[in-house]
Amino acid sequence: MGSVMPFNSKNPVSKWWVFALLYAAWCLSFLDRSAMNMAAPVIVGDLHISPARQGMVLGIFYLGYSFMQIPGGWMSDRYGPKWIVIVALVVWSVFTMMTGLTWSFLSLIGVRILFGLGEGIFPGASVKSIYQYFVPKERGSTTAFLMSSNFVGSMIAPFIIIPLIYYMGWRALFVVMSGVGMLLAAVYALSVPARVKSSDTAVGVPVNWHTITTLFRLRETWRLVGIFFCISLVNKGLDTWMPSYLLRECGISLKSAGFLLSAPYLSAGIATALGGWVLMRYFRDRERMFMNVNIMLLCLALAGMYCASTVNEVILCEVLVYFFKSFVFSTIMFLPSRTMPPVFIGLGISIVNFGGQTAGFVSAPLIGAILELTKSYSIVFLCLVGAAVGAMVINMAYGRIALYPARGEDRQPHGSNTFPIT
Repeated sequence: MGSVMPFNSKNPVSKWWVFALLYAAWCLSFLDRSAMNMAAPVIVGDLHISPARQGMVLGIFYLGYSFMQIPGGWMSDRYGPKWIVIVALVVWSVFTMMTGLTWSFLSLIGVRILFGLGEGIFPGASVKSIYQYFVPKERGSTTAFLMSSNFVGSMIAPFIIIPLIYYMGWRALFVVMSGVGMLLAAVYALSVPARVKSSDTAVGVPVNWHTITTLFRLRETWRLVGIFFCISLVNKGLDTWMPSYLLRECGISLKSAGFLLSAPYLSAGIATALGGWVLMRYFRDRERMFMNVNIMLLCLALAGMYCASTVNEVILCEVLVYFFKSFVFSTIMFLPSRTMPPVFIGLGISIVNFGGQTAGFVSAPLIGAILELTKSYSIVFLCLVGAAVGAMVINMAYGRIALYPARGEDRQPHGSNTFPIT
């Protein structure tokens, strides 16, 4: 269990078993988040919470989650990712259970921010694990494929969570989800080696403030942080408020909302799973253009949500929104393998993810405030168009992507992305 496994092991089961467990953990994390979003209309009724306060409850998770991104990445680079993954699973499972024990708005706020703190150390550790077990040419596409789990988890969530809420109640739902997380943590602890030999992701490298400040000086770090923030304003806004939109605004019953809630995530899962392969096959060295095209199509789909007159039109446009924004998301997860040094990838991914998760804290309360002020979801959809336009402006303003020289490649790096590893 604690032995050193050679990098790129001849046994293909080893790296794919780790990948499968990480994929399952990501799915579970999004099941847990979806549980809160889907149970929110019932919870706010039981605890007498206003729309503005509902927005705070849905968004406060991302405050804790974003706060722990950089510490989680730092710990993964410094000490290795295995135990960071396990600690994250255990802590977020504990606070998933505690969600079901809350009794007021303030108790719910407290539990959700602690839940976010626990889960926040997981993303950097999961990506660092991919960089330990997969060879350089596989990492970008494998990481992008791993991220499809986000949408697979959200896609299957309505078919698991809604029946549990309907037959067991929202409090029992969170206890059940907690038990699944604890089981997964035990399996990971017992079956995954503590560390692996790797020529460029060695445990114990000098991760310090110099590392962090140098990563922040990279031009591509800020491009990815900015684009991810803007795209996540769209993503997190729709994730957190669409269940309430369907149940309250459209009058859809809880039992019949499953397909309408899962369809966008199906399209997102397909796009994210394909994204890394499409980039490697057709858009290598043209990632910036790929992002711009998909952001433009995303803006058109959001405009369709604003103009839609029926529920079916809204859902169709939302499916397209999730498809195109997931191609952008895949590119954001793919580019660190080409723009950052592998030895610090856990920290680098965590810095980028910090931008996206901060948007979750901003988006949900902001939408709640807009709804309380205007009583109009159409205004919300229009504001999300503005966020997507912001992503394109950032991508255009930063110009050509500056590549870090990948190991084994003959080309010289483009731009100014030099990184002294000393």
